[in-house]
Amino acid sequence: RVSYQIMLPYLLSTENINEFENIIQKRFFGVERFIRQGKNLYKFVKYTEERRDPIIWINDLEKGIIGWDMGLLVSLARASQACGHITKEEAWDYIEQAAKLCSLDLHTAEEIDKSFLLGKAMKSEKIEDWDRLLLCYSLLAKYRK
Repeated sequence: RVSYQIMLPYLLSTENINEFENIIQKRFFGVERFIRQGKNLYKFVKYTEERRDPIIWINDLEKGIIGWDMGLLVSLARASQACGHITKEEAWDYIEQAAKLCSLDLHTAEEIDKSFLLGKAMKSEKIEDWDRLLLCYSLLAKYRK
């Protein structure tokens, strides 16, 4: 989480993806996955700007991908408990920790959804994947109202 938040000022500092990549390579040399995911996030945000749905605001980017990270933590806790690696009580402890960490930065269901959306979008550079994510986001938004 911290690494991606460090990257956000660079993401927001340019309108050119090549310039963004050069800045990141100079600042974070040797972190190819980091660069790839940063480019994916950059392109995804540009893609949502073209679509105008959902609108990703700067404060959404500043809040980061804690929703995605904590979603992964919950999934791992549940899978670990299902496999017998941890007890039900331990799994609930992890899930409660995830909820507390998430609530420090994210205060509404929409903020959680956008944070998760941004984290997942970073993992792919395919428009088809982004379209599927945006469809899920729009369905969640419909039920949020």
